[in-house]
Amino acid sequence: MPPNARVAVVTGVSRGIGRSICQQLATGRTGPLVLYAASRAGKLPDLGHAPTSPAVEVIPVSLTITEQGSVDAFVARIRAEQGGCDVLINNAGVYHYTEHASKDQRQEMYDTNFHGTVRVCQGMIPLMRKGGRIVNLSSQSGQLLYMAPHLRKLFLEPNATLDQIGELLSTYERHVVAGQAVRRGWPSMAYFPSKAALNAATRIFARDNPDLLINCCCPGWVDTELGGQAGRPPKTPEQGAMIPLHLAFGDINNISGRYWANDSVADVGTGKVQLF
Repeated sequence: MPPNARVAVVTGVSRGIGRSICQQLATGRTGPLVLYAASRAGKLPDLGHAPTSPAVEVIPVSLTITEQGSVDAFVARIRAEQGGCDVLINNAGVYHYTEHASKDQRQEMYDTNFHGTVRVCQGMIPLMRKGGRIVNLSSQSGQLLYMAPHLRKLFLEPNATLDQIGELLSTYERHVVAGQAVRRGWPSMAYFPSKAALNAATRIFARDNPDLLINCCCPGWVDTELGGQAGRPPKTPEQGAMIPLHLAFGDINNISGRYWANDSVADVGTGKVQLF
């Protein structure tokens, strides 16, 4: 790779949107690039039939974002091999489409969608070069319109800390166990607050790291194993990759700390800033 090659990390690349992001980056659309394709298995994803550009080096790497030791080893490898990073796309996520998720299923969503992504950001931010970009894949389900006003205020608190946002998830879990979550203004599915917490974390990271561009986005309703739980999705994984790729490599006018989406989960496009 030439010395001016950018370094990018994409998590959750074994299938769906993550794999499509890797497929599109591998064609060389962004110029010289070293791409770390991270998954639990640590295997190279199927990059399809399009030839990989000689300007792109794709490196499969093992990463389990719910395990601190795995994240630490991953960050240490990037530091040793590249000395820094330019783009981080946090695609890994979990969705259990049910109002009656088990305790283990709820915990998996909290641990992956919020705590795991936060863990990766905390590990990688010290390696991010000035002007680097972080994209957290969220969901329209994380928008605060699904919560009561008093909860929206807590998630939008300008001086909130990551610990305080994590405590909101703990509060939600206590209310679920007590059978009081909906009555207290929470959504009926745990996925929603897990993504609302991710959105809040995105704002916090952007606030505390002004030299980086850190945003979150809804890719739309995409035909993946995750998205297909709610019916027949209208968008392909390639279309679902459009917004995160735009936030990672496109002209976004130096906007940071915002939530991006199209006007509809079925719309195809590179998104725009929307309300949290």
